[in-house]
Amino acid sequence: MRALFIQNCNSETYLQNSLSGKHRKELRRQEKRLAELGALEYVSLHPDEPATPWIDKFLKLEGLGWKGEEGSAFASNDLDEAYFRTITQEAHRKKQLMILALNLNGKPIAMKCNFIAGKGSYAFKIAFDEAFKAYSPGVHLEMENVRLLHRLPDIQWMDSCATPNHFMINRLWTARRTIKNIRIGCSGAMGNLFLASIPLFRWLKRGIIEGSTQSHKNKAGEREEVNS
Repeated sequence: MRALFIQNCNSETYLQNSLSGKHRKELRRQEKRLAELGALEYVSLHPDEPATPWIDKFLKLEGLGWKGEEGSAFASNDLDEAYFRTITQEAHRKKQLMILALNLNGKPIAMKCNFIAGKGSYAFKIAFDEAFKAYSPGVHLEMENVRLLHRLPDIQWMDSCATPNHFMINRLWTARRTIKNIRIGCSGAMGNLFLASIPLFRWLKRGIIEGSTQSHKNKAGEREEVNS
């Protein structure tokens, strides 16, 4: 299961129900400290304005962080960057793109990219400036995302597309969506035989891992006895 946003009566009620009073107080303190550094502003892409400047800023921001260092940011690979630009521009053309940002002195310190599909939507990517990580800019932008979604009554839900154990979004979004993988044999008897064998393969893999772990423990115990 992964986190799912479902519209409530209003954003303030939603956030009060999902976050403890202590956590909301700490986030307000962080936001106040951020505002002391300059002009703090939440902004979002308008459907009728060009998306390219927003896309450029997102790619640059994502590349500045750990993803850029590890080479997993979109801008780290020409094909990945072209893919991101293509899908976001096409979504914007169809009025299915959401990009929002938290700006400090006119410069984004957190940005989030979502896609809209009918009455639903999907969180795609988020990036933040790690120089401001002590202020949790990504969390503040996620809260703004909740407020923005409540101002868009046509969007009833948003899939986080996050891992099941994602601590931050699981705490902020209260609903859950169950995702299942279904395998269907499509090549007759051999395909069905292969699917039926998957539990056996998993059992064998688990046995090999457990056996290897036990072997390491036994060897470690033998070394301790020799050295004692």
